[in-house]
Amino acid sequence: MAWDFETEPEFQRELDWMDAFVREEVEPLDLVLGTPADKNEAVMRIVRPLQDQVKERGQIVATGGGYISPGVADITNTQLLFEGSVRAHVFVSWLHPFKEQKLVVIGSKRMVSFDDVAKQMLMWNLEVDWQQGQPIPVKHDGVAIDYGEEEPLREECRHFLDCIEGRRAPRTDGHSGVYVLQLLHAAQRSIDGNGERIAVGRGVTRPGDAAGP
Repeated sequence: MAWDFETEPEFQRELDWMDAFVREEVEPLDLVLGTPADKNEAVMRIVRPLQDQVKERGQIVATGGGYISPGVADITNTQLLFEGSVRAHVFVSWLHPFKEQKLVVIGSKRMVSFDDVAKQMLMWNLEVDWQQGQPIPVKHDGVAIDYGEEEPLREECRHFLDCIEGRRAPRTDGHSGVYVLQLLHAAQRSIDGNGERIAVGRGVTRPGDAAGP
């Protein structure tokens, strides 16, 4: 029986990232910091951004199937893991017999759903009752939320023009777009790897995100 001691590509990428992170970000601190046990505020201002980089390194797992055109997925299911155990999943299928475009956000106390086809936004209280050691969800009727009738694209363009006129940073900018592309690229890599876990960093750091002196 032959033993294969090669490192799996997924884990090797994690090792490469850790090696580069320690070599380029952590080891140089030995030249400017004192004893490793020193945790005064000046030291922590340098260390905290590095800790955040490790914490914010999320993961994406995506699967998909192409049934019409080889190599082009007609159905995809993407799972995203973010800092603080925040999770999201995205299901997309242009072949699905039901036309649905829904966004559901589940928090610790409430849930909100938006149905882009029915043009309806609802909010529910989130309660769980324990009976004989088993969690039982307490059902509530959803409360409709009025979100206006403004056209989304028109509002986006108005916000963009207002930011230009007032020289303000927009809610989403080029950095956000680059990060979205990074997520999409990672999802495609995961699909190509049959659901391989792909590590994702925090994206492009915006000016001013770094800790000050």
